[in-house]
Amino acid sequence: MKTEFFVPSFFIFLVIVVIIGGCGNNSPASNQDSYIYSTEDYFPLEVGNTWIFESYHNEVFQSTVNEIITSLDTLSSYEAYKTIFTTIRNSEDTSSTVIYYAFKGDTLLWYSDYYNEWVMSSNLYNISEFQAGDTMHSSVTDDSMQINLQTVMGKNATVEVMGQNYYYCLWIRSEYTDNEPLNMDYYYETYDYYYSPGIGEVLRRWYRMDVIDGDSTIMLGERKLKSFEVY
Repeated sequence: MKTEFFVPSFFIFLVIVVIIGGCGNNSPASNQDSYIYSTEDYFPLEVGNTWIFESYHNEVFQSTVNEIITSLDTLSSYEAYKTIFTTIRNSEDTSSTVIYYAFKGDTLLWYSDYYNEWVMSSNLYNISEFQAGDTMHSSVTDDSMQINLQTVMGKNATVEVMGQNYYYCLWIRSEYTDNEPLNMDYYYETYDYYYSPGIGEVLRRWYRMDVIDGDSTIMLGERKLKSFEVY
């Protein structure tokens, strides 16, 4: 079944959902509180799926990101979904990149050209096994940054994005810290990710807390789902 949404057409979409009697999996009236969602629910992979995001980066620049799954290929023995990301920055500069995604059980994988191998997603793995409040893992990412906590903040969250409410969202929080405590730029960064079942990522926000400056928190940016087409 093909699902389409565009913010200006919200009221038309709402009427359709009511008429078809709750076929929309994201409706609060669909009594899904007891349903156990898998990683595939939160990150639907199908050729033709398209997501358009608006990103804001601390008032420095604004960008539109178009993501579309163009084909299903075989890569290192996995069925790999080729996804093209096209970024338009400040309505002028355009760049594109390709990422391959695959599932291994209840875990999302993405292919790293740098390591020439499949890498496990830090957000979406064995989701059905974790409950709200559980710490998923802690690991070093590179020489300057380190993940201190990867936490499931909620599995039944409601979030409003560009005038649209999304229900039963998975809320993941990633907390990073500078790896050199004596550095005068010592700081924490926090990323909040919201995934809606049957749709994918709907919202991402990131913050920075400067420890030296009295724990002041600055919102660095956010990425909001503007429209989508999911099969």
